Amino acid sequence: MLHFAGHGYFDPNRPAESGLLCAGDEVLRGVDLDGIGDLPALVFFNACEAARVRRRSTARRRTGASASRPVRRPSTSLAEAFLVGGVANFLGTHWPVGDDAALAFSTSLYPALLSGRPLGTSIRDARRTVQASGSGDWADYVHYGNASFVLAPPAP
Repeated sequence: MLHFAGHGYFDPNRPAESGLLCAGDEVLRGVDLDGIGDLPALVFFNACEAARVRRRSTARRRTGASASRPVRRPSTSLAEAFLVGGVANFLGTHWPVGDDAALAFSTSLYPALLSGRPLGTSIRDARRTVQASGSGDWADYVHYGNASFVLAPPAP
């Protein structure tokens, strides 16, 4: 599992410039992660807009007289880089998330995961915890992957 808690942003006009803010004001961008391998089963970026992806391109390319097919562009957002890289589960936020909501979500999510509950159930319950606090950020969290995934205990 990989967890990041911090600041992130998504630029819809220049997705390649989106990323996570790291030490020294460095930005870790999706393009920095293109081709990454040996991924953990779960990546959770509890950072603003970390789960946003580009809008699907409607661009088409013609190949001679044959039918058109979609133009494939390299991944650029954080979520796309991990999904293209083959991560089984990616969890993040779609829009800017408040600190209190982010804390409430993660402090509800992890005990549930560590007790062996499925990821989908754990996410649902963490969303309910945030909703009960009065924050609209309960709907912010996006999961790409298998809701039945269970975090396996570490090997002895």
